[in-house]
Amino acid sequence: MSTVSYKKICTIKITHEYFNASLAEGVSLSLGWITEQIKNRFDIQIQTMQDSLNIFINSEFATEAFLKSIESVTTNNYFDFNMVISDSDFYNYTNIPFGFIPSYLYASNAIENKSNPNTVELIPKPSAENSNDKFATIKIYFQDIIEASSERQEFLIALTARATFWQYHIINRNLSNPSIQGNVDVSFGAPKQVVLKNGQQAISFTANKPLKLSQTPKYTFDLIDVKEENNQVITKEIFSGLPNASPQNLEISIEHGNQKLLSQIYIYI
Repeated sequence: MSTVSYKKICTIKITHEYFNASLAEGVSLSLGWITEQIKNRFDIQIQTMQDSLNIFINSEFATEAFLKSIESVTTNNYFDFNMVISDSDFYNYTNIPFGFIPSYLYASNAIENKSNPNTVELIPKPSAENSNDKFATIKIYFQDIIEASSERQEFLIALTARATFWQYHIINRNLSNPSIQGNVDVSFGAPKQVVLKNGQQAISFTANKPLKLSQTPKYTFDLIDVKEENNQVITKEIFSGLPNASPQNLEISIEHGNQKLLSQIYIYI
């Protein structure tokens, strides 16, 4: 009994800047309708993993001739896949428009794509196809696989992390002259007395520029208080290592006609 061997003709890989080592979590790839039909009729194997997908064909077939025969029989000239989201926080920590669920198209033949040796980064375009069961459609055209002519060819979807203005709310009435200091090139404005939605009074600090959200803390900020006692200025560290912002508690603020996306962080002392 002969054994059929297969060769890989391309890979689709997803990375996400929010996660450690850019390993995309809460995202998966499923076969589109066209690819399902092709797979049922032709000798193709598709391997799906957490953050990637590989397409294999019978190693006896020449890639170009095989793909062109599929196109001739089916009149389809691409593989399609769906990007499905299982983590509801994805829409908060991903750098996409905030406040609604968008839909995108990633196409291997888009002129906006960025080509590198053995890798093509797919640049998305907004799609008019709104769907609650998928975030994006991916189309890998046969001609782009043929022109790559390498089993190492990778089509990359590189998702980036959302950046927000971090806003710390310190719930404490006994601080004299508090400030937030850190080890990165970012500063926080002067403290403001605010009343939170729950009616509590707080001291609020807002970062002067947006910071990217991340799965694990990347920034170190400390809450410092300066007060005078017995004619001496005393600096005291009130809270070392303030928590970094999470994907929750995002809020849009309008200041001088400009929209800001804030990450609300509540600290009880």
